[in-house]
Amino acid sequence: MILTVAGMGPGPVGQFTLGALEAARRADALVLQTIKHPVAEYLKEQGLAFETLDALYEGAEDFDALNAAAAALLRDRLSQNGNTVLLLYGEGLWAHALCAPVLEMAADAGAELDLLPGVSGADAAVGAAIMAGAPEAGADGMQTVFAVGVDGIRPDVGRMLIVREIDGALAAGAVKLWLLEYYPAGHRVYLVREQGGAARAEAIALHQMDRQATDHMASLYVPPVALEDRERFGFDALVAIMDRLRGEGGCPWDREQTHQTLRQYLIEEAYEVLEAIDDGDDEQLADELGDVLLQVVFHARIAREQGRFNDRDVTTAVCRKMLRRHTHIFGDARADTAADVLVNWEEIKRGEKGVKAQSEVLSGVPRNLPALLRGEKVQQKAAQVGFDWEKPEQALQKVFEEARELEAELSGGGRVGEELGDLLFAVVNTARLAGVNSELALTAATDKFIGRFADMEALARKEGLRLDEMGLEALDALWERIKSGASGENKV
Repeated sequence: MILTVAGMGPGPVGQFTLGALEAARRADALVLQTIKHPVAEYLKEQGLAFETLDALYEGAEDFDALNAAAAALLRDRLSQNGNTVLLLYGEGLWAHALCAPVLEMAADAGAELDLLPGVSGADAAVGAAIMAGAPEAGADGMQTVFAVGVDGIRPDVGRMLIVREIDGALAAGAVKLWLLEYYPAGHRVYLVREQGGAARAEAIALHQMDRQATDHMASLYVPPVALEDRERFGFDALVAIMDRLRGEGGCPWDREQTHQTLRQYLIEEAYEVLEAIDDGDDEQLADELGDVLLQVVFHARIAREQGRFNDRDVTTAVCRKMLRRHTHIFGDARADTAADVLVNWEEIKRGEKGVKAQSEVLSGVPRNLPALLRGEKVQQKAAQVGFDWEKPEQALQKVFEEARELEAELSGGGRVGEELGDLLFAVVNTARLAGVNSELALTAATDKFIGRFADMEALARKEGLRLDEMGLEALDALWERIKSGASGENKV
């Protein structure tokens, strides 16, 4: 019992191999993927009888159902006839969605497999496009995808791309929308179709793609786009730009930066991201996140020059971490709630770092975090072993206690700074238990102060007064008017 799978080639009968033809002649059962291929008519002329999978394509609800039905049909032909030959469009099994189902079926049936590669549809598409004036691929090679599987694929815009089997208007529209995420709408592409027994290419603008007649033998040749001409960019493009900036003849400022000189910028960019989030400005947020990503690529490039690590090591580290710490997704662990996820996360993290004492966990909170945020994180870690108040009201009593101790030190003690720190730590604890982020709360309070101060200044100006000439008592009275709204001005 032998199952032979061969490719019919990209279209022209002249590209149908002699090996595939001989296999078809010896077959006890001959099955073609589709009758809509020049080889089908040729086989008829040779007096060979065959059946096709066209009815399955038309009746299946999805590709999974189609592949299962095709595998079942082939198994039936094998059991009835023994020597069965399947002819697929293009180069054959390895470049086809039927690959996995057919291999699995053959193994289950105990059939011997004979795989005969055909002429590559990608090669034919490239040849036709170049004959029509398309630029050649160059040294970077090409990327090949099938129209049915483009979702989730990110094309390398710097390399030639071939999109295969664009079967119909829906597929053409989906391919167009996918490519517009990465290429300019007016980018010159080449639609390759079978015409008169040969592959012919037509140059069109990308945005015209969904207005072209296509079938399962249609391909699209997409030339690469130079870095300077792109409208959309991926991570690799950012790495390439950084390589240019840091490379020989690059930007003098970028070339002299180090991890230490860039340190301040990473902090600044992170805070600008927070501001964009608070403002609810998506355009600003995307821009600021890009600035943070630039810092990551910058540091990775510097490390690469020193032979320490590179951007791939950075992405590898974080991807491995996500896989390890989400065992409820990528493993056998269970986490039904967000709280369960955090518990699992901390347990896995402790195991990775070899932490044995909770004090080591507290010490692991970075000292370079903003003080309020660091205090909150340390309190959260302490709470993991039950060292915590149950209610914010209990923590508030500690605030009052610390305030009294600070008041005593202000009267002549020498530990004002220490007691002030204790007071701030107690305030952070109260905020945390009340579900308030103390860092954001203080930011909002500062913004409110700035707004009220601006209103106070405007009111003083309106009444012919100068703040620096009013004195504290008068300023306080003006401030109270702003707070109460008695000034008639809009308040923060």
